[in-house]
Amino acid sequence: EDWYLELFFHTYFERNASTLVYKVDGLIVSMLHMIPFLFKDSNLCEKKVLYFYALATLPEHRGLGIMEQLMKRAKEYALVNEFSLEFLIPAEEQLFEYYKNREFTKFTSKTTLSVTQKVSQLQLKRYEINEIELSDCKEVFEKIYQYQQKEEFKGILLSERDFVFFTKTLFHEGGGIFMVYEKNET
Repeated sequence: EDWYLELFFHTYFERNASTLVYKVDGLIVSMLHMIPFLFKDSNLCEKKVLYFYALATLPEHRGLGIMEQLMKRAKEYALVNEFSLEFLIPAEEQLFEYYKNREFTKFTSKTTLSVTQKVSQLQLKRYEINEIELSDCKEVFEKIYQYQQKEEFKGILLSERDFVFFTKTLFHEGGGIFMVYEKNET
Protein backbone atom coordinates (compact mmCIF):
# COMPACT_ATOMS: atom_id res chain seq x y z
CA GLU A 1 0.00 0.00 0.00
CA ASP A 2 1.22 3.50 -0.74
CA TRP A 3 0.94 4.76 2.86
CA TYR A 4 3.11 1.92 4.08
CA LEU A 5 5.79 2.23 1.39
CA GLU A 6 6.05 5.95 2.06
CA LEU A 7 6.33 5.34 5.82
CA PHE A 8 8.91 2.57 5.40
CA PHE A 9 11.17 4.42 2.97
CA HIS A 10 10.87 7.70 4.89
CA THR A 11 11.73 5.98 8.18
CA TYR A 12 14.46 3.56 7.20
CA PHE A 13 16.11 5.02 4.15
CA GLU A 14 17.15 8.08 6.11
CA ARG A 15 19.36 5.87 8.25
CA ASN A 16 21.52 2.80 7.82
CA ALA A 17 19.17 0.22 6.33
CA SER A 18 20.44 -1.89 3.48
CA THR A 19 18.56 -3.49 0.62
CA LEU A 20 19.70 -6.33 -1.59
CA VAL A 21 18.06 -6.64 -5.00
CA TYR A 22 18.23 -9.16 -7.83
CA LYS A 23 17.68 -7.85 -11.34
CA VAL A 24 16.74 -9.61 -14.56
CA ASP A 25 17.04 -7.50 -17.71
CA GLY A 26 17.17 -4.33 -15.57
CA LEU A 27 13.97 -5.19 -13.66
CA ILE A 28 14.12 -5.84 -9.92
CA VAL A 29 12.56 -9.29 -9.49
CA SER A 30 13.54 -9.95 -5.86
CA MET A 31 14.56 -7.92 -2.81
CA LEU A 32 15.53 -8.27 0.84
CA HIS A 33 15.81 -5.39 3.31
CA MET A 34 18.22 -5.56 6.25
CA ILE A 35 17.46 -3.35 9.26
CA PRO A 36 19.99 -3.27 12.13
CA PHE A 37 18.92 -3.22 15.77
CA LEU A 38 20.67 -3.56 19.11
CA PHE A 39 19.80 -6.45 21.44
CA LYS A 40 20.69 -6.34 25.14
CA ASP A 41 21.40 -9.90 26.31
CA SER A 42 21.28 -11.53 29.75
CA ASN A 43 24.84 -10.33 30.46
CA LEU A 44 23.66 -6.76 29.76
CA CYS A 45 25.88 -6.66 26.68
CA GLU A 46 24.49 -4.92 23.63
CA LYS A 47 24.73 -7.05 20.51
CA LYS A 48 24.00 -6.12 16.94
CA VAL A 49 21.13 -8.06 15.35
CA LEU A 50 19.81 -7.82 11.81
CA TYR A 51 16.14 -7.92 10.85
CA PHE A 52 15.52 -9.38 7.39
CA TYR A 53 12.43 -7.58 6.20
CA ALA A 54 10.15 -7.58 3.15
CA LEU A 55 11.76 -10.56 1.45
CA ALA A 56 9.93 -10.75 -1.86
CA THR A 57 10.27 -12.30 -5.29
CA LEU A 58 7.96 -11.76 -8.24
CA PRO A 59 5.79 -14.89 -8.72
CA GLU A 60 7.17 -15.70 -12.17
CA HIS A 61 10.74 -15.75 -10.75
CA ARG A 62 10.07 -17.95 -7.69
CA GLY A 63 11.60 -21.40 -7.39
CA LEU A 64 14.79 -20.37 -9.19
CA GLY A 65 16.95 -19.91 -6.08
CA ILE A 66 17.03 -16.11 -6.34
CA MET A 67 15.93 -15.43 -2.74
CA GLU A 68 18.31 -18.09 -1.52
CA GLN A 69 21.16 -16.14 -3.17
CA LEU A 70 20.00 -12.88 -1.56
CA MET A 71 19.72 -14.54 1.85
CA LYS A 72 23.20 -16.01 1.49
CA ARG A 73 24.60 -12.54 0.70
CA ALA A 74 22.67 -11.04 3.64
CA LYS A 75 24.06 -13.67 6.02
CA GLU A 76 27.59 -12.99 4.71
CA TYR A 77 26.98 -9.27 5.35
CA ALA A 78 25.80 -10.09 8.90
CA LEU A 79 28.88 -12.20 9.60
CA VAL A 80 31.38 -9.69 8.18
CA ASN A 81 29.70 -6.84 10.09
CA GLU A 82 29.63 -8.82 13.36
CA PHE A 83 25.87 -9.16 13.82
CA SER A 84 25.07 -11.78 16.46
CA LEU A 85 21.95 -13.09 14.78
CA GLU A 86 19.44 -12.44 12.04
CA PHE A 87 15.69 -12.67 12.45
CA LEU A 88 12.62 -12.38 10.26
CA ILE A 89 8.86 -12.70 10.47
CA PRO A 90 7.46 -14.92 7.70
CA ALA A 91 4.44 -13.43 5.94
CA GLU A 92 2.70 -16.81 5.65
CA GLU A 93 2.69 -20.03 7.68
CA GLN A 94 4.07 -22.14 4.82
CA LEU A 95 7.20 -19.95 4.68
CA PHE A 96 8.41 -21.31 8.03
CA GLU A 97 9.51 -24.52 6.29
CA TYR A 98 11.24 -22.53 3.54
CA TYR A 99 13.26 -20.55 6.12
CA LYS A 100 13.92 -23.68 8.21
CA ASN A 101 15.62 -25.17 5.15
CA ARG A 102 17.82 -22.07 5.05
CA GLU A 103 19.15 -22.37 8.63
CA PHE A 104 16.46 -20.37 10.44
CA THR A 105 14.89 -21.72 13.62
CA LYS A 106 11.24 -21.15 14.54
CA PHE A 107 11.28 -19.06 17.72
CA THR A 108 7.60 -18.12 18.11
CA SER A 109 4.50 -18.69 16.01
CA LYS A 110 5.43 -15.55 14.07
CA THR A 111 9.23 -15.28 14.20
CA THR A 112 12.25 -17.24 12.99
CA LEU A 113 15.87 -16.74 13.95
CA SER A 114 19.13 -17.50 12.23
CA VAL A 115 22.04 -17.57 14.61
CA THR A 116 25.22 -16.09 13.19
CA GLN A 117 27.34 -16.53 16.28
CA LYS A 118 27.05 -19.50 18.61
CA VAL A 119 23.73 -19.24 20.49
CA SER A 120 22.35 -22.60 21.52
CA GLN A 121 18.72 -23.75 21.51
CA LEU A 122 19.01 -23.91 25.32
CA GLN A 123 19.71 -20.19 25.40
CA LEU A 124 16.63 -19.48 23.23
CA LYS A 125 14.40 -21.59 25.52
CA ARG A 126 15.21 -19.23 28.40
CA TYR A 127 12.81 -16.63 26.99
CA GLU A 128 9.07 -16.24 27.38
CA ILE A 129 6.98 -14.30 24.87
CA ASN A 130 3.78 -12.50 25.87
CA GLU A 131 1.35 -10.56 23.72
CA ILE A 132 0.51 -7.11 25.07
CA GLU A 133 -3.25 -6.51 25.06
CA LEU A 134 -3.29 -2.72 25.52
CA SER A 135 -5.28 -0.76 22.98
CA ASP A 136 -3.51 2.54 23.69
CA CYS A 137 -0.26 2.32 21.72
CA LYS A 138 1.20 5.36 23.43
CA GLU A 139 0.84 3.64 26.80
CA VAL A 140 2.41 0.45 25.41
CA PHE A 141 5.44 2.21 24.00
CA GLU A 142 5.90 4.37 27.10
CA LYS A 143 6.09 1.12 29.09
CA ILE A 144 8.49 -0.42 26.59
CA TYR A 145 10.69 2.68 26.60
CA GLN A 146 10.77 2.83 30.41
CA TYR A 147 11.48 -0.88 30.63
CA GLN A 148 14.33 -0.85 28.12
CA GLN A 149 16.01 1.95 30.10
CA LYS A 150 16.38 -0.37 33.10
CA GLU A 151 19.76 -1.95 33.61
CA GLU A 152 18.28 -5.47 33.68
CA PHE A 153 16.45 -5.04 30.33
CA LYS A 154 17.31 -7.65 27.71
CA GLY A 155 15.95 -7.47 24.16
CA ILE A 156 15.78 -5.31 21.05
CA LEU A 157 16.45 -1.65 21.83
CA LEU A 158 13.97 0.45 19.89
CA SER A 159 14.34 4.14 19.20
CA GLU A 160 11.41 6.55 19.24
CA ARG A 161 11.51 6.49 15.45
CA ASP A 162 11.17 2.70 15.49
CA PHE A 163 8.27 3.00 17.95
CA VAL A 164 6.37 5.33 15.63
CA PHE A 165 6.98 3.16 12.58
CA PHE A 166 5.96 -0.09 14.28
CA THR A 167 2.95 1.48 15.99
CA LYS A 168 1.54 2.87 12.76
CA THR A 169 2.18 -0.40 10.94
CA LEU A 170 0.90 -2.75 13.63
CA PHE A 171 -2.33 -0.97 14.28
CA HIS A 172 -3.04 -0.27 10.63
CA GLU A 173 -2.74 -3.99 9.91
CA GLY A 174 -4.62 -5.10 13.04
CA GLY A 175 -1.48 -6.63 14.55
CA GLY A 176 -0.27 -7.03 18.08
CA ILE A 177 2.73 -6.25 20.24
CA PHE A 178 4.79 -8.95 21.96
CA MET A 179 7.24 -8.66 24.84
CA VAL A 180 10.10 -11.13 25.31
CA TYR A 181 11.06 -11.85 28.92
CA GLU A 182 13.81 -14.02 30.27
CA LYS A 183 12.21 -16.88 32.23
CA ASN A 184 12.85 -17.04 35.95
CA GLU A 185 14.93 -20.02 36.95
CA THR A 186 13.03 -20.49 40.25
